Amino acid sequence: MSDFSRDRLDGADDDRLPWLEPVEEEIDEEGSGTGRIVAMIVGGLLIIVMLVGGYLWLHGRSQMAASGDGSVIKAPDAYYKERPASPGGMDVGSGDEIVYSASKGNEVQSVIDVNGAAETPVNVDRKAPAPVPAASAPPAAILPPHAAPAAAPATDVAVSTKVAPPVAKPAPPKPKPVTVAPEPVAVPPSGGSTVQLGAFSTEAKANAAWKTLSARFSFLQGLSQSVAPVKSGDKTLYRLRAGGGSARDVCAKLRTAGESCTVIG
Repeated sequence: MSDFSRDRLDGADDDRLPWLEPVEEEIDEEGSGTGRIVAMIVGGLLIIVMLVGGYLWLHGRSQMAASGDGSVIKAPDAYYKERPASPGGMDVGSGDEIVYSASKGNEVQSVIDVNGAAETPVNVDRKAPAPVPAASAPPAAILPPHAAPAAAPATDVAVSTKVAPPVAKPAPPKPKPVTVAPEPVAVPPSGGSTVQLGAFSTEAKANAAWKTLSARFSFLQGLSQSVAPVKSGDKTLYRLRAGGGSARDVCAKLRTAGESCTVIG
């Protein structure tokens, strides 16, 4: 290449415009320094938290270990279960009977449920069946009239005609009497004893109670009533009792109706 051409190229490089040159990227030295500082602060805080937590954990373990002595818990010498003196419970006399408040001198207003009482058979007069009509007697045979005799030669002797006597009709047979089976008679139960119906403050109240009960329960009407005074502390009560039948059956019927009673004897 000639010297003229080389000089021309060198001159072209010198005449290059500065704003056409590419811009180089500048690195922000200040921003990178701030991120490092924040990371260091966070790491320091984490280290402090870990140290404090480890100290508290070790301190708590040391206190827990010092609170116990490590001894074995022994069982008590006495029995924790003991057999009672009466395994069957306290024996209460007449436990199955009802103790009513009247025995303590209180007024008793019993409500009687008549519908709950056992039904009592009622004797009903049955009508006798109508008599069976007897078979009518067959009609009597009607005899044909006698034929008139043939004309005989006239004579002086009159011919007598015999008439048959009337046939009597047989009397109708009498109806047989129809026998009606008698009503079964209720047999009183065996095992007579006494049933106590209550205790009242006056004899008049006891008699009034018997009148009410016997009117509502027909099975009490056949029993004998008795009112006996009895001392209860400083009060006098009057016991209403009935006897003559099976006290257990009578008391069972009364309890079915919601009444209170006690079997005596």
